[in-house]
Amino acid sequence: MKTDEAARLLGVSVGYVRELVKSGVLRIRGTYAVCGVPGRKGWLVSERDVLVLRDSPEVELRRQAYAVWKEVRRQKKEKPSLPKVEIRPLSERRRIRPDGFQREALGYALEGRDVLLVAPTGAGKTWVAEQVARHALERGRGFVYASPLKALSNQKYRGFTARFGADNVGIVTGDVCLNPQAPVLVVTTEIYRNKCLTSRAELDGVGWVVVDEFHLLDSDRGRAWEESVIFSPRHVTLVCLSATIPNYRDVVGWMEWAREKPVEVVVVEERPVPLRWRWTVRGKVYTEKTVKDVVLRLRRAKEEREVVRWAACRGWRSSWYDGWDDDWDDNWDDDWDDD
Repeated sequence: MKTDEAARLLGVSVGYVRELVKSGVLRIRGTYAVCGVPGRKGWLVSERDVLVLRDSPEVELRRQAYAVWKEVRRQKKEKPSLPKVEIRPLSERRRIRPDGFQREALGYALEGRDVLLVAPTGAGKTWVAEQVARHALERGRGFVYASPLKALSNQKYRGFTARFGADNVGIVTGDVCLNPQAPVLVVTTEIYRNKCLTSRAELDGVGWVVVDEFHLLDSDRGRAWEESVIFSPRHVTLVCLSATIPNYRDVVGWMEWAREKPVEVVVVEERPVPLRWRWTVRGKVYTEKTVKDVVLRLRRAKEEREVVRWAACRGWRSSWYDGWDDDWDDNWDDDWDDD
């Protein structure tokens, strides 16, 4: 019989059977080709010799130790089940009609596909993250929101708490750690990277991870982003949000290589909420159209003052006396003539 069959018959690990073969307790009766591994061969041992060892005290101790090890490993691999919670429905006044790119990105995320959403600031990328978190709570799965800045993490924590309740939301940053076992967890990028490297068991119940501001800020932050993508568990769905990735095609190609799975791209080039300029002149706010007349009037008034001063100074340029007081003595010309 094969070594793995002998291990199952004895109730011990395959490594212990190999130790018995190397120590000469079990003799090799033949070899066989391992399926799928070219050039590799396994050992064949005598079934009679294995049956003789089954009742030995040393094998019994190894059998008990192996059973304890399997139980510990099973408990460690067992995914924690998060309780389902009741989500308060949105009131009528807060309901919005999502745009096409929001529905598209949300659909990819709920299907378990990694998504890269590139949209201008104010387009509504956070709406996608909120809906993914709501879906995770309804399904009893974990949700992680990672952002590069502590201030942004604190802001999202307040928003998620107001929407889903304080018992369902936690935050872990370098300064704050509140309710870290909550189903909806807000963390910084470095915290999530550290979980992927040292505490992967904590991510067993997590279904979605939203990575906000997904771009490289500097060398240190770029390394944290890269390691977060590379070491994220394969069962986790990544939803990456950013507004400043000009070479998103190169980034998607690298993500597909690192994750070994396709990544869906949703790109929005037009800004749904346009930016409008406002001008402040002497404490009043003007639009871009009305400020032109105001600036023109101020320029004409300045030119008129320059002309008046030039005439009063008898041809002197105003730049010669800009530092003087305008309320000069009316008789200063007479004093000048006397000198």
